Amino acid sequence: MKAGDTLVAEGEESEARAGFKLYAALAGVPFEVIADLDLDDFMTLVEKAAPLMGKSGAGMLEDLKKALAKA
Repeated sequence: MKAGDTLVAEGEESEARAGFKLYAALAGVPFEVIADLDLDDFMTLVEKAAPLMGKSGAGMLEDLKKALAKA
């Protein structure tokens, strides 16, 4: 992941939606593909992708888990 990848979710108020947008952009798929995933499958994706996202991956994983818990 590069710093510029995070800009895809700039201005998004919902942390969960911002995370979905980021994963969709990184995977090269439309937002709806990520949004339509079963939540368990999405969390598996997030956990598997976190190490590939460098140092920020673990932090993003925790932030996303918190955001989804609030939703």
